[in-house]
Amino acid sequence: MGEVNFYLKKAEPSTGKSLIVLYKSYHGKRLVYSTGESVMPANWNEKKQRLKNNSATTKDGHQYLNDFLTGLAKECESVYSKTLVNGIPAPETLRQGLHNYMHHKIEGDQGETAHTLFKLIDRFVNNEIKHKGRDKSPNTIKTYNTCKKHLQ
Repeated sequence: MGEVNFYLKKAEPSTGKSLIVLYKSYHGKRLVYSTGESVMPANWNEKKQRLKNNSATTKDGHQYLNDFLTGLAKECESVYSKTLVNGIPAPETLRQGLHNYMHHKIEGDQGETAHTLFKLIDRFVNNEIKHKGRDKSPNTIKTYNTCKKHLQ
């Protein structure tokens, strides 16, 4: 199983920014997926495949960009693992899973964009949603899991 990597495309002459692209190679297949986010190449740490500035946000300003990339990588691995039980997934299967994640679609919602409390709690507990750019403490995670269990 190949790991998820992020690379920059060639910079746009007009803005000087480069598009961040997700790559995953596995079993002779390759997924190339645009994150839709662009950065100045000077702000990119090629070795870590993340921005040097941890406080940079996505273009909509709703999430730290490094956290967004980490969440996208986790989702790619999750979709890969879930679909692997049915055989080696096609890149299009992974692409659709990433598209749903990017647009916050929940299975069975007939294409409607929706958030549910439990989906948000799961994202929070899995550290996809950070608090001031940091992971939550184990006790905080335990509290949220307990609350979630009582609500279900």
